[in-house]
Amino acid sequence: MGKFKFNITMLEYSLLNEEDKDLVDYTVKNFIKSNKILRVKKFFRQIDLQPKVNTLWELSWEDLLLLRSAISKSDIDSIFNIVYELKPEQMKSLEVFNVFASFNWISDELKAISNAEMERLHSELTNEEKEAGAEELIDYGYYSTLKAMCPDLLKHNEYLKLSYSIVFRDMAHTKLINKINKKYNEIIAHKNKPKRK
Repeated sequence: MGKFKFNITMLEYSLLNEEDKDLVDYTVKNFIKSNKILRVKKFFRQIDLQPKVNTLWELSWEDLLLLRSAISKSDIDSIFNIVYELKPEQMKSLEVFNVFASFNWISDELKAISNAEMERLHSELTNEEKEAGAEELIDYGYYSTLKAMCPDLLKHNEYLKLSYSIVFRDMAHTKLINKINKKYNEIIAHKNKPKRK
């Protein structure tokens, strides 16, 4: 194993041999706590860079979609451009452990959003919905939700610019209203059902 200093930059990390990279990755995975503040060197001094939003719930819906795509592709430059508005060339000089502490914060935030989505928005398709072909809508991802929220194609970009917290609240509210209406219709149907004599 070669030697490396504790505060290696992202550029230096990219040049490490596999064994040293594994050691850094192990350290990141097991010992680096999340931290949303990035330390950036600017004109021979260090500044603390906050993300462009206090919490990822405040990202636009479009940015959240782009962030999730960048995460799935392990595109670290795009991730930090979306969250911190950093350019790829700025990433090279950042300290690797600080970058991964910030990445851990991003991951924690996304997990909290995903957990809330599973809890408040997820529902299994009924057999009737499956028979009707609702599973085919899965291929359209977020577009099905966007189309339901905003039927006017010319206003889609406006909706994508909304904070995801607003979009989430609207989706959760709509789901709850639909659930209440379905239950209400079942109650009415049951009450109007002819009684046997």
